[in-house]
Parts: sequence; structure tokens; C-alpha cells
Amino acid sequence: MKLRIAELAGSIGKLSGSYKNPFILNVHFKAFLFLFFVAVFGLIASETAQAQQRGSKEIVGATKLKNVMGHCDIGNAPLACIMIADHYGAIAKSKGQYDDRRRDYTNRACSKTPRSGDKLAMDRMSIGLACRALGEFLRNGIGGPKNMVTSTKMFQRSCDFEDMNGCAYVGESYQMGRGVAKDEKKALAVYKKSCRDAVPISCYKSVRMIFWDAIKGQNAPHNQQFALARRQSDIACNKKWSGQISSCWYRGFFMMNALGGPANPAAALKAYQFTCANSQKENGRNACYNVAKIRLDGPQNLRDKAKARTLLTAGCTADYKPSCDRLKKGL
Repeated sequence: MKLRIAELAGSIGKLSGSYKNPFILNVHFKAFLFLFFVAVFGLIASETAQAQQRGSKEIVGATKLKNVMGHCDIGNAPLACIMIADHYGAIAKSKGQYDDRRRDYTNRACSKTPRSGDKLAMDRMSIGLACRALGEFLRNGIGGPKNMVTSTKMFQRSCDFEDMNGCAYVGESYQMGRGVAKDEKKALAVYKKSCRDAVPISCYKSVRMIFWDAIKGQNAPHNQQFALARRQSDIACNKKWSGQISSCWYRGFFMMNALGGPANPAAALKAYQFTCANSQKENGRNACYNVAKIRLDGPQNLRDKAKARTLLTAGCTADYKPSCDRLKKGL
């Protein structure tokens, strides 16, 4: 849960992309951001290089630390506060050391008001990142006591500053009732918003909520939200993250069963193959079974009886009953 300057720098591409707000970057402002980073990092570059030569993990050299603190406090620069928080995380020699300072400077960054003019977009991005990290400090009781209510407020502030990962935490708070009253409709709305920025966990959780809500209904195959869930499953399945395996199972299910759009056996096969190859759990056994079904009953160009037999045999050996039943039925 460390604040990472690299994460902030990597977010610049988002601002130059499809944000529908007044903070879209033009060519001149991109040039400013480059010069801004040069100026900020130039302030500490010499000391940082010397620290690295000494084998130190410090981000801000000792003689420049006060200068960066001045930028954080007097200069009202949230990015400088983030650098200090990262610095204390880097130099800690044991778990928990300096967590109070990290939390303090993260709080300072989150509490800033964005400066106007050329600094506006960068400050908004920095504040969004800091507030999300502060929410994690508060949720997990790092550097101070836990406070779920304030944690959710910080995640909401992060989301308000267009940090879509912060929005994912807000959705989770509403879904689980952490720090706020449980409200699955609000959770789903926030997940959808965050998924539009291709945050995979939000896409995945939105898909799950839509899927299971539809299953409870009486007209599941024609659920109007399946088209959205189908698109979201594609995003979550094609991102490398901890939930990719499960996301691909949902992707395969939508494609195989023509939910939210026409059946697409080739896409279903690709998604199910990924889950089959990477999961030993129930969803993995089911995915392998569905790969076998496509290899047996799908379009001619996808059929392969030998591969299907191998998968079904392995599934039956693992006591997956549908695989055993299909082998008994004959191929």
C-alpha cells in the first residue's frame, strides 16, 4: 500500500486520453508536465543519486528533505507530500517504522486544494492518488487507528478527483457496507463508472453483480444489462490482474450462451481455455469441460475430439461429474 511516484507518472496518459472533463491535456500542457517533473525531480536528483551510490533506499536525500517539505507545506504541492511519504516508506528498516509519518504526509497531500493554472491537472491527479492511499491507511489501521467511516470518505474524495481505483474502493464500501450503509445499487453505479476507465476489478465486480441479479430474476437470458456485462467481462478478462482467471470464465459464459449478444464460440473457447489452464478450482474444471464441449459440438473449424477426450478424462479423474457423464455418453 505504498504510494508510488511511478504510478502517478504513469497516470499522465489517462489525462491525455478520453477524460470527459475540463482537464484534458493538450500538447502544450504535456510539455509543461514534462518540465514540471524535470523541475521537481531536479530538486532532489543530486542527493538521490548520491544516496543510491551509498546503497541507501531513501528517495529524498537528507539535505534536500527540508526543501521538499517546504514544497509540501508552504508551496502547497501535493506531489511533494507524496514524495515524502514514499521516502519514509523506503527508508524504513522494519515493518511499521515511520508508518505514522507516511500516514501524516499522505493526509497532507489528500487535504490539499488544487492550485490553479498549469498546476491544476497534476494537483488533481496527486490528490486523487493520495486520498486513495489514505483510505487504505485508515481502513487497515496503518500508522494510526482504523476508521472505516473516514476511510470511505477518503475513497470518495479520491473518486471525486477522478482516481478510478479510488472509485473501485467506494463501490466495494457500498457493496459490503463498510463505513456506509450497504447499498448495492450505488455500488453497481460506481463500479460501472470505474469500469469505463478500464479498472479491471470494477469491471469484474459489475459483471458479477449483473450476472447474479439476473440469475435471481425470471427473464435472465434477456436481461438488458447483459450487453454491458459482456463488454465489461472482455475488459476484465484481457487485463493481467489477480481476478483475470475468474473474469475469463464469465467472458466464456457470455460468449458461449449468447448473453448480451450473439454466440461467439471462438471467443468463448479462448476465454475458457485461459481459465481451464490456470485454475484448479471449480471454475477451472467447468471451463475445461466447456472447452471440451466446444471441441466436440462447436463449429467444425474448432472441433478436436482428441483434445476434448483429454480434457474430459482429466476432469473425470478430478471427480467433475459432468466430464464423467459426457465420457459415458460417448464422443
